[in-house]
Amino acid sequence: MAHEEFLAIKICQGLRPSFNIKVPNIFKQCVDADPSKRPAAKYLYERFYQFSYV
Repeated sequence: MAHEEFLAIKICQGLRPSFNIKVPNIFKQCVDADPSKRPAAKYLYERFYQFSYV
């Protein structure tokens, strides 16, 4: 989006990125409009730590 103010308003109104590829559900949770539904940093750290040692 060309104008930062316009983009900020759209984000506040619910604009979220679209994923054109298959991504794990965790990425979709991270951009949820409701902050209470987003995963905590500790949870993300634990999940990514598991992926790095699989």
